[in-house]
Amino acid sequence: MTLPMQTLAEQLDTLEQRLAELLGVMENLAADNEKLRVREQQLQTACDTLKQKNTDASLQIESIITRLKQPLADKETSV
Repeated sequence: MTLPMQTLAEQLDTLEQRLAELLGVMENLAADNEKLRVREQQLQTACDTLKQKNTDASLQIESIITRLKQPLADKETSV
């Protein structure tokens, strides 16, 4: 069994179709990549915001602990 030989024109048409498909895939991947980059930036910003809030909360807690300990220190020195 022999396969029919494609003419040069048919081969070029097949190649052109495949190239068009690949270009479409490439365009889709580029668009997806851009969306992912934007989402990554949004997530990084959210992460930075959460880290700052965590730091602020830690500082507030430390301040509260220091103020709570202060009356104890005053009582100890007056005894």
